[in-house]
Amino acid sequence: MRAASPSRLEAGGRWALGFAGHQHLKVGAVLAGECWLMPGDAEPAHLRAGDCYLLASNRPYAAGSDLDTRPVPSSTVLPSPWPGTVYYRTTPDDPARTVLISGSLSFDGTAAALLLGSLPPVVHIAAGSSPAAVFTPVLQLLGDETTSDVPGSATMRRHLTHILLVQALRSLLRPGAR
Repeated sequence: MRAASPSRLEAGGRWALGFAGHQHLKVGAVLAGECWLMPGDAEPAHLRAGDCYLLASNRPYAAGSDLDTRPVPSSTVLPSPWPGTVYYRTTPDDPARTVLISGSLSFDGTAAALLLGSLPPVVHIAAGSSPAAVFTPVLQLLGDETTSDVPGSATMRRHLTHILLVQALRSLLRPGAR
């Protein structure tokens, strides 16, 4: 399992970004505000501050402020590779902005096929739920690590992404999950 250093997106107003599908898992969380996660092969999920998600699909998906805004291709807005934080239609002092962090985890072909084939397209762990309690300290650390680029922050972000994945998978294994 390899984790890409997670990225931070701060967006405001009406916005929607479309992402190409990849053969990996995407794990993320909303640190502030709210948004919609719109996987092409599943029902949209409304995410609020403190919510975490696992996106297990190799199909395109979108994220945005609402379901009615047409997504623009993320490649036209987001630099590659991402710096620590990208501001899209907002500023750091906008109290109404949405703050998202997300990271990708890639696996060898066999493991990726097994995981993508056995997981639901979207796992939504709502803030305040019993599984979400373990995410709070990790999200706080990820929030801190993604606000500035200090020595070791890329390594910390990658390891914290692994922890988010493990906790998301554990939440699926709980009785009554899915």
